[in-house]
Amino acid sequence: MIRHLVLLASATVALGACTSDRPTAPRPVVSRPDELLAIKFADTFEGPDSLFIYTLGDTVRRRLAVPALMPGFNGSWSPDGERLAVEATVDGNTDIYAIGADGSGLLRLTTHPSPDTRPVWSPDGTRIAFESDRDGNSEIYVMRADGTRQTRLTFSDFEDRRPLWSADGSRIIFDSRRDGNSEIYSFRTDGTGLVNLTNNPATDIFARVQPNGSRLLFTSLRSGSVEKYVMNLDGSGLISLGSGFGGDWSPTGKYVTFSSRRSGDTEIYAVHSDSLAASPRRLTTSAGKDEAPLISPDDSMVAFTTARHDLSSLDLYVMRLDGSNARRLTNGGFTYPLAWRPRPGTTRQGQ
Repeated sequence: MIRHLVLLASATVALGACTSDRPTAPRPVVSRPDELLAIKFADTFEGPDSLFIYTLGDTVRRRLAVPALMPGFNGSWSPDGERLAVEATVDGNTDIYAIGADGSGLLRLTTHPSPDTRPVWSPDGTRIAFESDRDGNSEIYVMRADGTRQTRLTFSDFEDRRPLWSADGSRIIFDSRRDGNSEIYSFRTDGTGLVNLTNNPATDIFARVQPNGSRLLFTSLRSGSVEKYVMNLDGSGLISLGSGFGGDWSPTGKYVTFSSRRSGDTEIYAVHSDSLAASPRRLTTSAGKDEAPLISPDDSMVAFTTARHDLSSLDLYVMRLDGSNARRLTNGGFTYPLAWRPRPGTTRQGQ
């Protein structure tokens, strides 16, 4: 059974300011260790799929992120890193749930009998965009973070999928076949102002928004093979990164990582956002498949999954951004990194 996934971000929260008329000292920022959300797929030995949070330090601790739920492949941290929005299946119905980072406060946000999937928090944490086929085919919806005011934003005879927020929260980006082939679009958060960003007869898909920036990373077949591209959010400034798939911006927006078979094996590459035209740097050199890279909030580490030990399993690893000090977090099974827990000033959306 083929499994698909996704990925998310990680660590630290800024506490609010005092509303008193008297001047007060700023409240301190609470420091947390780096924490990584990952999904471990079911096998005959371990039971159902599970979402785990790995806390990284001198030793690695693991805890269930969403107890008592069968998680789906998509989810999103709130910008402050305090809550998760995840898709999960209960009694055969796939809905969106929110839960605290410590596993408390489970709240069901959608209750429609049709599947509701791919939740992504808005940059200000007040709304969640998601995908649903409740009206006959896949469309983009938005709701408040508590599940109220669920509103349909797209109206198309073709599937509209994979919503993302622009960094300033003013627009939603998604992909659709509404013009006959897969393109990447954006519109205002009230559903108006639709713009085709890619406008190319080839397939353009899997957009990722630069945090705190104005550019878009995406996958395209326009050259005849699978390649990664970057462009401005208005569709201008197209840059090819060459052969590649998957990947994302770092939470700071300074780096892009992705997987590529340009060297023969599936390896992980990275490039700085100020020098996208330069040759990406190869970070891994194993004979097994290395993929699904995610950079930590401070740009110091990369999480990824690999089959370097056993082609029949996928282990979770972290390494430094220069490719050194690779550290194995799991031993056997099928585990993918989904998201580092956010820190203040960084935003990472769902995959």
